[in-house]
Amino acid sequence: ATAPFGGLQMMKNLVSQCGGVPVVIRNDLGFTTLDDQAMTRTESYVIDIKRFSGDGCEAEVYTDTTFVLDGKTTSTLCRCRLWEGAEKVFDTKAGKAAAGGKTVRWYLYDDATDDWKERTAGVDANGELTITTEDVKTYLQVMAAVFSSADEHDYRKADAHDIQEIFDKTDALMINPNPTPANLTLRRGETDPDGVTLAPTTYDRDTEKALTGVKYKFVCYSPSGTILNGTTSQGMGYDSPTHGQQGVADNTELLTSYKVPRTMFEALGEGPRVDIRAFK
Repeated sequence: ATAPFGGLQMMKNLVSQCGGVPVVIRNDLGFTTLDDQAMTRTESYVIDIKRFSGDGCEAEVYTDTTFVLDGKTTSTLCRCRLWEGAEKVFDTKAGKAAAGGKTVRWYLYDDATDDWKERTAGVDANGELTITTEDVKTYLQVMAAVFSSADEHDYRKADAHDIQEIFDKTDALMINPNPTPANLTLRRGETDPDGVTLAPTTYDRDTEKALTGVKYKFVCYSPSGTILNGTTSQGMGYDSPTHGQQGVADNTELLTSYKVPRTMFEALGEGPRVDIRAFK
């Protein structure tokens, strides 16, 4: 499309057209600066597609504004609603009185412990969470967990979870995951490749130059937010050789590349979510 371009409209059912895997929308922009230098910018957005049963319980994190922070938008209000089948059970936007005895708790991923940490600061009387640019170092993952008991705090015991990514576009550094296969897709019934390999590079958003000497931590999640490659108490049997399972690298290890094994895709029935964190 050529500028001015108002947006992208989906014309068909994404679930059936894309085989039930998440959809990545990528935008490549080429332009010429005032001093006649050719420049490019690439941005992407993932549309999650999740397995859903008709009588299941499904949480959804959403906002009425945007999850992308920049110079103009410096905060976002995270809201949560709960679905049972096609019926919306409650929405934090309606207030706690309409929650039907359910309690929403919020968690941020903590680099110090390599696990989810409950967040109470910024949570209002309706149980909604405000995130500001001060909370986000380029990229932040927020999880909402819905509990039947108001006394429960362990996200692993929640009725339902959902994770949402929040981006700060004012930060200078960006990570390109460089996946192989490039479409992040493994075909059922095939054995090659035996996983999806990520070989990230970190680059400066302004100069587009790659940084050297960067290593990464890779955190794999199930759709509900369970960490799959953490310690045995966190994960689901896909821990590192240190923990005696599957030979998958631990979420605390500093690496230059990472392979998400086919066995993880098969166990989940879909691709896991992978969070990449850069360290130098």
